[in-house]
Amino acid sequence: MVLQCNSTLAELSVHEDPLWPAHSTITFHGFGIGLSAIFGLISVLVSFYLIFRHATHYLVPNQQRYIIRVLLMIPVYAMVSFLSIIYYKHAVYFQVMRDCYEAFAISSFFTLMCEYVAPGLHEQKKYFRTLEPVNWFW
Repeated sequence: MVLQCNSTLAELSVHEDPLWPAHSTITFHGFGIGLSAIFGLISVLVSFYLIFRHATHYLVPNQQRYIIRVLLMIPVYAMVSFLSIIYYKHAVYFQVMRDCYEAFAISSFFTLMCEYVAPGLHEQKKYFRTLEPVNWFW
């Protein structure tokens, strides 16, 4: 009986033909990497500019710290998407990082909304305790 190693990853490799065979050797995967790099870089630069502006004009720290945390979601998504395209066989591991930060960003967004409703923990508790549900019109 001959034992053989699992060759699943080798079998998953795909050979691609060029998109425009007469003009270049760019494959669809290479084209996707280029687009992801360009738009990812633009989104990272814009979000870091906004983060920088919030950090240098830190006038309302109870709100701005949550805004910065939500803005950090853009570079995380851009990097995970870029790395998932390059290393598509290992994309599952990058998506775990994205999902973990997504939960953190959602909780930061909820806390930011609570800060907008009432500034301070005691005022928020008082507001939510006195809140009465209203039936929807349908």
